[in-house]
Amino acid sequence: MKINNWMIVDRCPLYRNGLSDYIKQTQLHAIVDQTNSGNEALNKLTTGEPSIVIANIDLGEMDGIELFRTILHRGINHHHFVFVTELHWIENTYSRFANFLLWHLMKSGVKFIASKEELDNLTLNNLFQSIEQNKSFISFIIQQSYNNAHIENCLLENKLLFLTEREREYLLHFANHKSQHEIADSMLIGTNTINTYRERVLKKFTLNSTDDLKRFCSMYYLYNLNIDSINSHPNKNK
Repeated sequence: MKINNWMIVDRCPLYRNGLSDYIKQTQLHAIVDQTNSGNEALNKLTTGEPSIVIANIDLGEMDGIELFRTILHRGINHHHFVFVTELHWIENTYSRFANFLLWHLMKSGVKFIASKEELDNLTLNNLFQSIEQNKSFISFIIQQSYNNAHIENCLLENKLLFLTEREREYLLHFANHKSQHEIADSMLIGTNTINTYRERVLKKFTLNSTDDLKRFCSMYYLYNLNIDSINSHPNKNK
């Protein structure tokens, strides 16, 4: 049975209105609701008819993943979740965190992932076909980004294998722009030990200076990770 109800959840009104108009033009009998609020979307979907829910990660009050997860936890199982985001976010952030993001999305019941720019007629038809066949759908650009991230993540993980857990902890504090004294306070050690960790990390990564280490952290987007993310992979906890 074809689903005619759509819910667009995004902070940008121009995007919501444009996508709403496009869906109505290309999908016969489509009924499109929209909001910038995760809470408002949740209230509408709790009592609403089966809908295709398109949500971005950046929402008012709750992010898209939290919205999907809350719907799932409330036992509202008749909706179909589509996660979308901007291409620049995929290229700059998603490429580093692809494995973690996909894991969280799957845990939140999301089977369909695309970039905002890809939501054309072909992608929408692929979404419908995937829903009818109960199969997952990841758009070409997202899949390409994931493949690139897999290569990049493998390179980083191989480098991190050379570090002890405490050295990885130091690296994460350093990557998040903490001062030497702040790192020492967080790790409950002296500044001399911090110097030792820095020299060990530089040597194991074959880097020559603190500036080189800063560039390394920036290249692999380490500043947004935490110690749990860098010491373990979500797949290990499935």
